[in-house]
Amino acid sequence: ATGEEAFEPLLWEIRGSIPSTGPGGEADSRRDFRAAMARARERGAKSLELRAAMRFATAFPPEGTAALELALAEFPEQSADETRRARAILKSQPANKEPYH
Repeated sequence: ATGEEAFEPLLWEIRGSIPSTGPGGEADSRRDFRAAMARARERGAKSLELRAAMRFATAFPPEGTAALELALAEFPEQSADETRRARAILKSQPANKEPYH
């Protein structure tokens, strides 16, 4: 292994962030964000999962908000700037009623 797979979650996150005008564009973006979070989770890269979840929440509430709540639950309350930004995103989103799977 060359270590390149460590960057795979970031690549999926970037793909999800690029607006697609083709058929299925929104569904593709959602899929890409989910892939970014899943790959990060598989690698134990919590900060990469949180980063992808923050972008997902901003782009696709309430589904992304539920994913962000799940990712943020892995961090202690008094964590770094990244978690403070994530909590601010959650506060700005409408209340979510469905859990993310």
